Amino acid sequence: MSTTVEPALWLTVPGARPRVALGWLAWLGVAVCGAPPVVATLGPAGAAIALLAVGWVLARSLPAPLECLRHYHLDDTEVTAMGPGAKVRRLAWDRVETVTQRGRALGLAGDGMRVAVPFRTVAKTTLWSAALARVVPELATEVWERLEDGEEVRLAPALEPAWGALAWWAWAPTAVAAVVVAGAGALAVAAGLGLAERAVALAVAHARRVRLDRAGIAFRGGRRGRVIPWSRVQVARVEHGISVAERDGAPTVIRAGLRNFWIALPVIELRATLAPHCPPRVTFRARCADGGLAVVGEVETVA
Repeated sequence: MSTTVEPALWLTVPGARPRVALGWLAWLGVAVCGAPPVVATLGPAGAAIALLAVGWVLARSLPAPLECLRHYHLDDTEVTAMGPGAKVRRLAWDRVETVTQRGRALGLAGDGMRVAVPFRTVAKTTLWSAALARVVPELATEVWERLEDGEEVRLAPALEPAWGALAWWAWAPTAVAAVVVAGAGALAVAAGLGLAERAVALAVAHARRVRLDRAGIAFRGGRRGRVIPWSRVQVARVEHGISVAERDGAPTVIRAGLRNFWIALPVIELRATLAPHCPPRVTFRARCADGGLAVVGEVETVA
């Protein structure tokens, strides 16, 4: 398969700005020093809830402070994560298996490793589309083949906040404040709330899963699940995702935070266009122009 990509990919970005680490230190200080009056007002359990809630909000919008010690380099063959210290990890584009856009990071996984490239930093450049073009066409072609072979393809959202960010911004400050100020009771409450939050996050992620198969697309719309045959699917791109609806029906927005959303997007659009006469083999190709990315499926005809 050939992929036309313009321009050449060569970009190095920091994992996070130094102010993120300074902000975390400031938040840790506030959590410890501000815990006594909060405990006096809300009690140990209330203080733990308040600290976890603030930390949860921070974890939703900020990366882990350890990212300040990392840099990421993207070129035509691989993405390289450098740091902390002399640690270097390399992930070749042709070894990437999943692509997940989550918050401020673009998660790439494959070959037994995970890399989280700062999404907003890369998206500000014209090379954002060039990075996606290295992985989307090949993986989209594989998804099409799997569907035609009778397999199911499941798209599940990543947990938000991410485990690492939540540990740094919510769990660690709350645990330190509980041990230093509030005592074991607050620590036990915080641990229970932390487990409950992850359970809720898992349940929400499960409810937002999308399933693709040869017959159609399935997802939860409102309180009930919906299954729409490809021949009746209508797809439109919207901000932060796509709108999917059955012909003349109410639309449901599928957000870009799903694992492999960018891989499945051209597959969904093409199957909705060609159904019910989807060919068994399609090759996807990509082209970058003016900072945008176009992924087009080419039908393989049999002579």
